[in-house]
Amino acid sequence: MAEDRTERAYWLAWSRLEGMGPIRLKRLYEHMGSMHCAWQADPRRWREIAGFSLNLVEQLRSQKASLEPEALLETWETKYGPFLTPADTAYPAQLWEIADPPPVLYYRGKLGPWEPAVAIVGTRRASEYGQRWAKKLGFELGRLGFTVISGLAVGIDGAAHRATLAAQGRTVAVLGCGIDIAYPYQHQRMYQSIIAQGGTILSEYPPGTPPTAGYFPHRNRIVAGLSKATLVLEAPERSGALITAYLAADYGRDVYVLPGSLDMEYSLGCLQLVDRGAHLILSTEQLLKDLGAAGSQREGVKSSSAPLELDPEEKALWEILTAHPEPFDQIALKSGLDTGVLSALLLGLELKGGVEQLAGMQYRRC
Repeated sequence: MAEDRTERAYWLAWSRLEGMGPIRLKRLYEHMGSMHCAWQADPRRWREIAGFSLNLVEQLRSQKASLEPEALLETWETKYGPFLTPADTAYPAQLWEIADPPPVLYYRGKLGPWEPAVAIVGTRRASEYGQRWAKKLGFELGRLGFTVISGLAVGIDGAAHRATLAAQGRTVAVLGCGIDIAYPYQHQRMYQSIIAQGGTILSEYPPGTPPTAGYFPHRNRIVAGLSKATLVLEAPERSGALITAYLAADYGRDVYVLPGSLDMEYSLGCLQLVDRGAHLILSTEQLLKDLGAAGSQREGVKSSSAPLELDPEEKALWEILTAHPEPFDQIALKSGLDTGVLSALLLGLELKGGVEQLAGMQYRRC
């Protein structure tokens, strides 16, 4: 849809009316052709739309009498800063395709490109196996020009965001609170890095909205709706990641899962998804082929067969390591590095294929 300030004002006004959720808003727009026209129309025409009962129409008529859309838009822009509506050209086309697109999207950071986008989701209490694959896939997808979507949570989400940033890729974090709140609080630095590196912080909730348990399942539809495919790496039988996967399937998007053991609680949700027809991630190469990675490379990105260059600090650390596993504490003693600096360098080396992390915080040179 072409950007139209008047239409933008009416999208905002309609979204503020009680009883007008995302599904009804999209139905109203598709039936009337514009939100401005819908506002001016005889309310009896609203009754032609599924879900618009006589009682709801009367409530809407009463509510809209006290709203002035253009004045509301000016107030909202001053109070909350930048946001998108479906009237804006920057609104993600992939997200508009779902049945319940958010009428207002608040943001920080750079807008777009939105496609191609892949969601990486999973449990907050991820295993070493799940975290390793989140890093591997986030790094490779980011390196090849995919936008990686996730929810900024600890565990799988955080590992995917961090790896994409390490690959100098673009990542989008969708929050279940206002965009001015870096939640969870231990990810404040990551929140800032996403903005600084050309990514986006998104939420349908106005700035100042605190994180509330009920908001997170609802925001998962945005994660699924923005993405051409959703990767579920680890999820117990009751998991927000499963909600995202089911929504993605409902939207006609591909769902992939990381295979795991029947003995692991965090594999059981993934195995349920496989039973319902989700695809298995059998290798990075297979997944990238399925996603059409060959046609999505960014300008200047090295081919997957070329080794990535190490910076001087990474190279010095790599030369200290051997092919035999060594514990983190021993590497710290050998290198003389502060533990925080060492952790960052090891993560960079791991994502670039220079080292492998093993169980028990042990590392070896690849």
